[in-house]
Amino acid sequence: MVSIGFHETEDGVYADFKVIMARERTAINQWFTEQMKKYIKEHGDGNPIYTIDKFVDPNFKPCPAFYSSNETLINYLKKLSTKAHKEYDQQLQNQLTSTTIAWKYPKHD
Repeated sequence: MVSIGFHETEDGVYADFKVIMARERTAINQWFTEQMKKYIKEHGDGNPIYTIDKFVDPNFKPCPAFYSSNETLINYLKKLSTKAHKEYDQQLQNQLTSTTIAWKYPKHD
């Protein structure tokens, strides 16, 4: 047998909960067991509401982080197709142009 305790985080919530459980003739321990089973079923393999595919742009092209080591970057570039390498070069040029513009026209506070 396992005994589980908790500290109330909001005054009156547990008291109200006990009244409702008594009115519905529901054992608190059974109610918690059912809630835990439901939670395990819904979240056992991760939360299906927040799957990674809902956050990924379909046009996203992964690449090493900006401050990755040269070795990491070179290994990544060696694996790119010719088309992907041209796209990478174009994106790099876009970033360099953005940097030049930002330095040429500094922010005025």
